[in-house]
Amino acid sequence: DHRQRLEAHALSLHCRGGHTSFKEMARFFRQRGIHPVVVALLMQMQCPACHESKNFPEPRNRVTWNVIPARFEVVECDLAEWTHPKKDITVKLIVFVDVATRLKVAKMLFTKSRAGNESRNVRGTELTSAFFSEWVKYFHYPKILRVDPEGGWMSKAVIDAFNSVGTALEPICGEAHWQLGVVESSVKMI
Repeated sequence: DHRQRLEAHALSLHCRGGHTSFKEMARFFRQRGIHPVVVALLMQMQCPACHESKNFPEPRNRVTWNVIPARFEVVECDLAEWTHPKKDITVKLIVFVDVATRLKVAKMLFTKSRAGNESRNVRGTELTSAFFSEWVKYFHYPKILRVDPEGGWMSKAVIDAFNSVGTALEPICGEAHWQLGVVESSVKMI
């Protein structure tokens, strides 16, 4: 009964984490001092969905289990909206946060009228321009940029632009927004 509950919880974590490997989960838990029996259980587990999809190509990076990185090595990014309390405008912002130091950089991308029901997505060129002009202007290129994989971030041009400077885009699945916790809490403050 206890083993079945452990397996159910481990499978739930595996699925919520974007079907990350059980070996990676075991390494993560071993580093945090979790009981060796749990770690051994993780090493033996298999996911039926992962087993079925082994014959299909991997579309994107999976969600990862991470330890706290060195300063300016991993940066998280998210979009935010701020509505002026008295004027009829909404401002779209992009926020970058260094995971280790919690240093924040924000840039206004565009404004739109609330009354006109304007709707527009952020373009990939706006995302890369904001990163290179606002983050790189003050700090070096990070090894990893964690993003919510929406429209502009997943275009080939954006991925190629970041790969050319040695920065890997690490998408965080929509169901695991807790993995963007550093930047999510910063966006809430705005």
